Amino acid sequence: MKKILTVLLIGLGMFSSKAIAQDQNYVQTPVTVSKEKTKNAAGEVFYSHVVLEKQTLFSISKAYGVSIDEIYEANKALHLDSEGLKKNQIILIPVSSETAAVASAENTASRQNDSEYTIHTVKWFEDLNAISARYGVPADVIMEFNGMTSPALSRRQQLKIPRNYKAAANKPAATTATEPVVTRQEETTVAENKDNESIWDDIFNFGRKDVVNMSLILPLDSKGQPAENPYDFYSGALVAVRDLEAEGIKVRMDVFDCAHGAMPAEAADFNRSDLVIGPIASADLAKALEKCQDNSIIVSPLEQRAAGLAATHGNMVQLPCSAEMQARELVSWLREELTASDKVILVTEKSVALTGNAAMLKARMDSTHVNYTLLSYGILEGRDVINRMENLSSKDGVTRVVIASESEAFVNDAIRNVSLLNVRKHDAVSYCLAKVRNFDTIDVEQFHSTRMHICTQYFVDYRESKVMDFLMTYRALYNAEPGPFAFQGYDSTYQMVKACAEGGKNWSKKLSGTNAHGLQTNLSFVTSTSGSAVNTAVRRIIYDRGYEIKLVNDR
Repeated sequence: MKKILTVLLIGLGMFSSKAIAQDQNYVQTPVTVSKEKTKNAAGEVFYSHVVLEKQTLFSISKAYGVSIDEIYEANKALHLDSEGLKKNQIILIPVSSETAAVASAENTASRQNDSEYTIHTVKWFEDLNAISARYGVPADVIMEFNGMTSPALSRRQQLKIPRNYKAAANKPAATTATEPVVTRQEETTVAENKDNESIWDDIFNFGRKDVVNMSLILPLDSKGQPAENPYDFYSGALVAVRDLEAEGIKVRMDVFDCAHGAMPAEAADFNRSDLVIGPIASADLAKALEKCQDNSIIVSPLEQRAAGLAATHGNMVQLPCSAEMQARELVSWLREELTASDKVILVTEKSVALTGNAAMLKARMDSTHVNYTLLSYGILEGRDVINRMENLSSKDGVTRVVIASESEAFVNDAIRNVSLLNVRKHDAVSYCLAKVRNFDTIDVEQFHSTRMHICTQYFVDYRESKVMDFLMTYRALYNAEPGPFAFQGYDSTYQMVKACAEGGKNWSKKLSGTNAHGLQTNLSFVTSTSGSAVNTAVRRIIYDRGYEIKLVNDR
């Protein structure tokens, strides 16, 4: 024990000395004028500046030729005057004549440098000799120009190929950001030993990945035009990659377009990927699984019905929570709130067979033995319905009305009757299926007057700071507002890549029992009989009488 304490004390002393030395040698990070510009709603143009470590408002303002007060004014929502700057934060900088001149000069210099060489991205099957033959530039010249000490290359490494190699051969070596070196022979060895990693990796998590190979498969082309929702998903995924790399997790991403039923990714592509996100539709997922042949983990990001594939494929991760789980959670919520003086009314449409999610909801009510009274009626029955509902209501407690229907017209009528109960001085609350949120004809005010309870897989709480950070980043990068697909692209990529990086070998098998809170989706995994990981998390939301939609509890 004394030896252990001695080692700890020595370590702390070294850490303290290092910290003091670092503090004494503090150097501010230089500020480079951004090349990215964006406009606000008023048409004003701003630079989008990414804050780096050790940059200050003073140094940024000097670089851009604006005052600190002007930066405060352009970023009111960030409260920079009270909260200060944060690393990797994106802030807006007003464009001044001085910064415009600096940016123009930098762009000119950049174009002059680019004219001296061509950028080549290394493909998985290429070696230095093949690249040399392609461009007619000797391998040793390429190595010298890129400051390389070995001919070994890594996949997707970027090489500068000199346009005039005779003149460039004697130049000082240019710097380039290279990825960890892996030769083709080493890649083969890694693949052969994929299933022979040491058990110590699982015990001590030595298998953590600093580099994650990811593939994204989306239907990006729609009749020759970009498909809006998949591109939103892709845009959200790119923001996630940016945040992951800021945390030290490098992501190598391949993107495949599976539009029009095509499946361009081949078995070799899947074999190189630690995880594959997408496709979206069940039919496309089935094609991907067939080609994958258990060589990678395929994440289903959006399709509830893909749960059937997860039941038969052990290399799947099913992110969308099933409708059955949402119905289960809604009934659990009801039971938690129920008191002895309350009454429960289950409302269904007369002469219409219960199917789908409505049938699941009633089945769950029955299987958990909730004591309810069934009220089945037709829309044309008129005013008599509210009288019948009132006779079934609690006199001194809460009347909890569960609406088991996905018919927009019927749900509209049922909600109106629950609202009328409140007008008649009853305390009535409604419980509805998540599909109700998509109905356009229902007066949203009645959602709030009945304190509607909904369990859903997707909900964005804009009060959360990380949601606002994503919102500001997305606006700055794309000059657009993120929709549900953008949020899901971020959640799917960030959560799954991080789980892969931290889990190492067999990462998807380690998801069971883990929980995570995303921007619009929660994650809580169980393992299916096939060995796949299935998400069971649901978000509870309530429309309160203060006209707010609140995230009540994460499940």
